[in-house]
Amino acid sequence: MKKDQAAQTPAGRLRARQKKWIIAAAAAAVVIFAAAVLVCVKVLPGSSQEQSGQEQQNEGFPYSINSNLVRDMRMLGPDILLLTDESVTVLDSSGREVSRLPHAYKRPVMDLRAGRLIVYDRGGRKLRLQNRNKILLEKELEADIITCAIGRSGNFAVATRENNAASLLTVYDKNVNEVFKWRSSNDYIMDIALSDDGKYAAAVVTGSASGKLYSKTYVFEFSKTQPLSELEYAETALFDVSFSGRTTIQVTGDTLRGVIQNRTQKAEPVSFGTNELRSFSASEDGLSAVVLAEYGSMNANDLIVYDEDGQEKFRQSFSEKVRRVSCDGSNTAVLLAGSVQTFDAKGRRIGNFAVRSDALRVLVSGKSTYVLSMGELDRMDTRDRSLDG
Repeated sequence: MKKDQAAQTPAGRLRARQKKWIIAAAAAAVVIFAAAVLVCVKVLPGSSQEQSGQEQQNEGFPYSINSNLVRDMRMLGPDILLLTDESVTVLDSSGREVSRLPHAYKRPVMDLRAGRLIVYDRGGRKLRLQNRNKILLEKELEADIITCAIGRSGNFAVATRENNAASLLTVYDKNVNEVFKWRSSNDYIMDIALSDDGKYAAAVVTGSASGKLYSKTYVFEFSKTQPLSELEYAETALFDVSFSGRTTIQVTGDTLRGVIQNRTQKAEPVSFGTNELRSFSASEDGLSAVVLAEYGSMNANDLIVYDEDGQEKFRQSFSEKVRRVSCDGSNTAVLLAGSVQTFDAKGRRIGNFAVRSDALRVLVSGKSTYVLSMGELDRMDTRDRSLDG
């Protein structure tokens, strides 16, 4: 997984906070809290004035739900997956509940691949694997969880705190046997990913030297004891890593985008320059998108979409604040104040429709686009046929 999914100008605060935490070497607090801050870039919790309470139940769209409880919203095949403070709920394309599997995690996070997901308690010790209607495995670890990832082949990886190191990466096969371990002595694991063939893992870590922040990307082959590659990115905080295609790896940080070719060759990173990262989204199919604010402006935002090789596909400029972005294998949706605009793979605008002014999240999937507002989740068509001419 990994990942999404920038909430309320995260990049500047993220960079300042991480530098302070890491230089201070508050190891335990850094790992858990920094990872939680990074989730704000990948998974934006919407601010809400709704009263706390139980999730509401109904049939069909608009689907009533307390949006204050929603922590993540993804597609699980043709179904909509809602991770809340209370459960993992799956809806079909008509808005009917397929399943609702409760959990008791304080900071629930999830990653998914190929119809299976890993749900875990960030900062806690419990995790579970499940599909759309059944829990497949529940496991309690001996150390606090930083982040997790699930692979297409059924394996999964966990990064945890470590007494004698900054953090520990452990990979399990589909039968829950340990197949790989790696200790990061000084740097803190921020995100991890697994290759589709189940033979490789990648991890991004953050540290500091001489008062300067840096990040590194490690790539591992499970049959080897030493990393295949160790690639440094100076003065940035990487928060997302993903395998894209057969041998390409993409990394995203608060100040740049990077591509690693053939698992070992670092291409020249694309710097965000003076722009500030506002939002980020990545699909299972390799398409990803960032929203940058020009010179930190609230009302001059640029959308940039990348293909599975990390090459820019297109960009669009907006003279207003972009609240959220979402992309699937070919389409991209942008949530603005009171509207959603959708674009096809070539960057052509194919939809522009009004939504509630309190809309918090957008999720695009093929012909349908879903918008979460305070109190409800609604569905609309991705393409506006009146724009075809």
